Amino acid sequence: FHGECDQLIRVLEEAIERGNAPEIRRAAHTIKGSSKLFSASRLSAVAFEMEQAARTDDLSETPRLFAILKSEIAELRAALGLHLRQ
Repeated sequence: FHGECDQLIRVLEEAIERGNAPEIRRAAHTIKGSSKLFSASRLSAVAFEMEQAARTDDLSETPRLFAILKSEIAELRAALGLHLRQ
């Protein structure tokens, strides 16, 4: 989870900048699945919301959702005793 999240955050950031809905959907889906392993329901919910927005090509909320997603990932990492990679 730890290493994969760093990559998925980069993928999401780039996909949001380019407006690449399929890539946003895939990355959000992967994060949603991984978050369920840790019972991180808030992270899972925001990843699901981002996945659905991308599925319908409504990317207007993805920057806001991305900010929430990163915050939730940071909280999960803190709970797991992991540190963000720089």
